[in-house]
Amino acid sequence: MDAGAQFMSEFLAEIREPNTATISPTRFATKLQLEQQQLAALAHVHRNTVARTPVSPVLQGYLRDAVRVIAAAANLSGDSERVLYWFRNQPISPFGYQTPDQIVADGKAGQLIQYLESLDTGPAG
Repeated sequence: MDAGAQFMSEFLAEIREPNTATISPTRFATKLQLEQQQLAALAHVHRNTVARTPVSPVLQGYLRDAVRVIAAAANLSGDSERVLYWFRNQPISPFGYQTPDQIVADGKAGQLIQYLESLDTGPAG
């Protein structure tokens, strides 16, 4: 198992809501050093939703999209320790210098993954 796959396996285990098939918003927020209110703002849900309704489809959708982007970045970078820092802090020029967490919040996870994959394949031609 390569470093990116190992990181994702461990990351998913750490953010899983025990005995369920959902992502724990609280564990996700802790892992990314987000306040629950920040997570709620990124997911476009009320701040109480994170604690009271963690299975909210809107909240879980944001979390799944965030995990998809983190997985794509981990696959690309090979440096799993930097992936979570990148997700929270790296401005991406083709997306108006928004950070990946903001790009996901804007509903553009798919576009960001395509961008990451284009970096992985290198220049065409």
